[in-house]
Amino acid sequence: MWVEIIVMPRDVVGASAAVKKAAKSLDRRAVYERGVQESQRFRESLVGYLDAQGLAGGVKWMSEPGSLPQVTLVASPTVLEQLRHAPQFEAGMTMPLEMLL
Repeated sequence: MWVEIIVMPRDVVGASAAVKKAAKSLDRRAVYERGVQESQRFRESLVGYLDAQGLAGGVKWMSEPGSLPQVTLVASPTVLEQLRHAPQFEAGMTMPLEMLL
């Protein structure tokens, strides 16, 4: 069985205030570029974690980096459980559309 998982970095207290302060002094393009770079770094750290934990084989599909530090996976429930216990990630399962009907 495969589940769709959304993974984001775990919040660090005070980090968002620093980002907001830095964003006020930059133009939109610079803020976007920083977001793209952060997204790429986050995806690389997630791939590194999955490889190190031997979980890469449980991943069927992974989204490409965007402008936010967020990755969507289609993976086994075991991958979800391991990501939920990892201190550097926030992970959750999306709700299937069939559940809404």
